[in-house]
Amino acid sequence: MRDEAGASFVSVTQVFNTTTSMERLMLNVLLSVAQFERELIAERVRDKVAASKVKGMWMGGPVRPATVSEIASWSSTKPRRSSCAT
Repeated sequence: MRDEAGASFVSVTQVFNTTTSMERLMLNVLLSVAQFERELIAERVRDKVAASKVKGMWMGGPVRPATVSEIASWSSTKPRRSSCAT
């Protein structure tokens, strides 16, 4: 699009200039590496969330309210006996 309009990118604070083909290539390589890094981070986060869900860990968000049967099962559990003899 820039080429069709005859526009080029020149940075005032950094050494980026897209007036030549070599400089455009360098900018495209840098942008491709940045996109690769973003996708790699997103993939790692998705893998971590999936692994945590498999382990049964809570991944945030609203807490699901307990059902009546779940609450009843909490009260019917027997207390553990201590392994230490007194």
